[in-house]
Amino acid sequence: MIVEAIQGEGGTIIPRPEFLQRVREITKAHGVVLICDEIQAGLGRTGKMFSFEHSGIVPDIVTMSKALGGAGFPISAIAYREELNTWPAGKSIGTFRGNMIAYAAGAAGLQWMVENRVPERAAELGDRAMVRLREMEKNLKYLGEARGAGLMIALEIVEDKKTRKPATELTKKLRKYAHQRGAMIEVGGHHSNVARLLPPLVITEDLLMKGIDILESVLLDLENGKL
Repeated sequence: MIVEAIQGEGGTIIPRPEFLQRVREITKAHGVVLICDEIQAGLGRTGKMFSFEHSGIVPDIVTMSKALGGAGFPISAIAYREELNTWPAGKSIGTFRGNMIAYAAGAAGLQWMVENRVPERAAELGDRAMVRLREMEKNLKYLGEARGAGLMIALEIVEDKKTRKPATELTKKLRKYAHQRGAMIEVGGHHSNVARLLPPLVITEDLLMKGIDILESVLLDLENGKL
């Protein structure tokens, strides 16, 4: 079974801890290998080194990439339980299977993240951002829900808060005008109505809040018919 402990492109969906705990119970009971995809949510993004840690479980296999590259080198990796290490000697060798510079950059990047408590800092900044965003959720007409874990943050844009009808076109406008004002966001979710914030884990608090200011200004202008 393959899962994202916190869903990424699907709209930054954050399940209750009990969900993955039950999944782990079922997979263990039936001898099913549980794979957690941490390519996007892993390595500090959600306020912990891996997003499955929020649920207190340990999967059998973990996939990693993106932030693993340290200074931006292309690299991916899997970690797995020793009993799953059934490849014969030499089987992992191949033309496209490894780059020593990327390995060194990745190892240095991981060490720097641990020494500088990057996941913990992401958790602190995310908590501060969510205080502001939840206030915006109360006051803005089209902001149906603000949610996040660490610096993996999402704003679900709706046409009506009661019906929660997805506002796909409004979300496109939010992305367009936010970009023009200096804040780049990604759009995701099953209905393309989720504004996704994935700032650098080393972003300053001032810059993070400035980006949120920009998003608020665009949402206000959309609400008042100025855009």
